[in-house]
Amino acid sequence: MIDLRDLSKTFGPVPALAPTTLAVAAGEVFVLLGPSGSGKSTLLRLVAGLETPTAGRIFLNGQDVTGRPPHERNVALVPQRPALAALTVEENLAQGLRFSQSRLARRGRLPDAEIIERVREAAEILELTPLLKRPAGDLSGGEQQRVALGRAVVRRAPIWLLDEPFGSLDTALAEKLSRALLLLRRRFGLTMIFVTHNPNEAMSLADRVGVLGGGHFLQAGTPAEVHDRPGHRAVAFHFGRPTINLIAGSVRDGTFSTASGSLTLPTALPTGDASLGIRPDDLSLEPGTGRLALGVFTLRDKRRRGAGWLATVEAGGDSLRVLTAAEPPAVGGPTPVWADREKMHWFAADTGRRLD
Repeated sequence: MIDLRDLSKTFGPVPALAPTTLAVAAGEVFVLLGPSGSGKSTLLRLVAGLETPTAGRIFLNGQDVTGRPPHERNVALVPQRPALAALTVEENLAQGLRFSQSRLARRGRLPDAEIIERVREAAEILELTPLLKRPAGDLSGGEQQRVALGRAVVRRAPIWLLDEPFGSLDTALAEKLSRALLLLRRRFGLTMIFVTHNPNEAMSLADRVGVLGGGHFLQAGTPAEVHDRPGHRAVAFHFGRPTINLIAGSVRDGTFSTASGSLTLPTALPTGDASLGIRPDDLSLEPGTGRLALGVFTLRDKRRRGAGWLATVEAGGDSLRVLTAAEPPAVGGPTPVWADREKMHWFAADTGRRLD
């Protein structure tokens, strides 16, 4: 449904999006993660027709739309902050249809009865019916965002582009609208590219996740693939709270040497500088099957976290965070640390790319 071929965008001397090839299947939800300035919004605006690509082609539903204006692409763009008109909710929902340039509208404006029915359906799905006569300016942030989603619903566009639509909402409201979005996806068979900074949103919504950095795709895959086997150091940082631990060192003759000691490698790695990534919940203060001893550290801090504990340990300048169910020993004392050998991630020091 969405096919980008060597698509790139440069603003003056600054490359916003490196040549990118991406295929999003019909009915798929593809979530884009990445820091500010990584190219996420630029990619959406290129697909929507709001920016002109420097190079490359854009195909939607098999049609080359690279040179077509936005109103001929039959896509719905939902921004982070809804740009609603100073009208009622009902009028805002109908506005896009009344000025639509779709193929149907060229043969004649949509009948009023059809517009009314579409508005009624969208309001019912998104629980906006009691608000239809309210001015848009009197709505809360969550209500305005539901109106923005409703405007996309009435358009009946098969492709939705969502640019952090829940980024300014509280967690509970964002989760509620995420559930509504999945219902809309199933009901209308939508294809979506969804931009977010929130990895939890990505894991719950996505069929596939793509991580951008500096205008380049660092990795794309299922949420499980990207989380469990990050292909780049920057990708690993996007998943998990607290964030992944990184230990800098060097590999030589099957040994990983760091400021805090040395470790016999559980897997073959090329000689050179590298970093070990290990998530706090994949570390333990107790030995066990499948665990590899990292060394003896000093416990610097411990605090409650949910039903367990978050401990901070240090040795030789290396600092690690450990999530553990049992209360750690006294602060200041020696603390052995073990790692799950199956969940150790190795990255090249210079490129950040995964080594194993």
